[in-house]
Amino acid sequence: MVDLEYAKYLAEILLSEEEKEEVKDWRFEAMIRLRNYAGYFESKGFISELIEKMFCKKAEFIMEASTKHEINEILKQSTPHYDGNKFVPTGRFYVEEEELMLWSLTSLNGPLISAGYDRYVELFEAYFGKKVEDMAA
Repeated sequence: MVDLEYAKYLAEILLSEEEKEEVKDWRFEAMIRLRNYAGYFESKGFISELIEKMFCKKAEFIMEASTKHEINEILKQSTPHYDGNKFVPTGRFYVEEEELMLWSLTSLNGPLISAGYDRYVELFEAYFGKKVEDMAA
């Protein structure tokens, strides 16, 4: 449940003995933005476990961040890079579950290019542990 995790992270920030108050403020603001972002995926009907996993991974990155720049990078979407053959994860704050949800939303706008479809299937199968072709039968 995202709300429970959200409350835990906010409490951790408030009770932390971080020396720099501005870092606590950055983290607190980032958690609010991250919770709103998770709410967007909830409103689209995504599986709560997938949203929670994305939220917790990004929240952990936020808790380790020590600069405003790092926090801004964490809050960016986990979009892959196309290397000319396939889509590959990029950035040190990449979150697979977020990319999976983004591919799902993108697929609603029209057919994916083959490399995009392949990446979507790869992420889906990795997360759900089932082959897509087995599910179609």
